[in-house]
Amino acid sequence: MRQRRNRNKDKMAFGGRIHRKARDGADRGLSVAEAIIGLFGTALMLTVTMKVLFTSWVGCNAVTSRLEVDAAWLQMERVVEADLHSSTTTTISNGGLSIRTVNGKLYRYLVNSNHELVRVEQGGGAAVVASGIISFHALSESGLVHVFATFADGGSRELTVAPLETFEP
Repeated sequence: MRQRRNRNKDKMAFGGRIHRKARDGADRGLSVAEAIIGLFGTALMLTVTMKVLFTSWVGCNAVTSRLEVDAAWLQMERVVEADLHSSTTTTISNGGLSIRTVNGKLYRYLVNSNHELVRVEQGGGAAVVASGIISFHALSESGLVHVFATFADGGSRELTVAPLETFEP
């Protein structure tokens, strides 16, 4: 009869873990070197994962900030442009903008201490048009009204409208 080879030298246990048997049959377990390599690999994977997550978070914040500025600009553009198109009189003084519409309402635009562009109606009522605005001013040139806004992120934009009305100095 043939002798069997020692098949107990390396056996796969449940879950894929290898148990090595010493010559005397005792279970050796993991060596110190294997434990250190495992810890190093885990630390390396954790570091790479954290770097990827942090980079993604920074990128998402930049996109979110840009989208907030774009939304504020589009809202401001829509409201100011509608008021200028329905204006009978536009007054620009010290960079500020006052508009009298065809229905007789007078609106003033100003930036408050919370960096919000506020549309104030004469006789009561105020509405926040856009937020995150550092400065807002208007100029008239050759029948056009140029509206400038500077945002908290440092960007600035310009709106040019050709109103069908008269200018007051």
